[in-house]
Amino acid sequence: MMIMLNIIFWSVFLFVAIYDAKYKIIPDTVPIVLGITGFFLLGQPMNSLWGALAGGGILLLIALLNQNWVGGGDVKIMIGLGIAFGLSVMWILWIACFLALLSTLFMNKKSMAFAPFLFISSLGVQMSVVYIL
Repeated sequence: MMIMLNIIFWSVFLFVAIYDAKYKIIPDTVPIVLGITGFFLLGQPMNSLWGALAGGGILLLIALLNQNWVGGGDVKIMIGLGIAFGLSVMWILWIACFLALLSTLFMNKKSMAFAPFLFISSLGVQMSVVYIL
């Protein structure tokens, strides 16, 4: 069952990363699927709650400060990732922000889709947890 949930989680997340990179929009159903599958993968309701509040809350605050920086879909994805990763979502956010910053500097673009960076950093955090434990 856990393997199937992982396949669903990462397949949907990969889809949304590619979709966001191409169309600069995130379908509303994707964060829901990430949250539901992630909740069962983590299996710690309180950790999921704190992760959702921390990850989604920080991006929501940034979105409220300036709507050009972060979109609503990114906030919803961070809530889903918080449910899936718990408070490790903070590592995902920091790594994704660092990668996005480097990318914008080297590619000389003013705006980029954020979901691909969240996907890459989530993979990195997932792999580090798997290999450390």
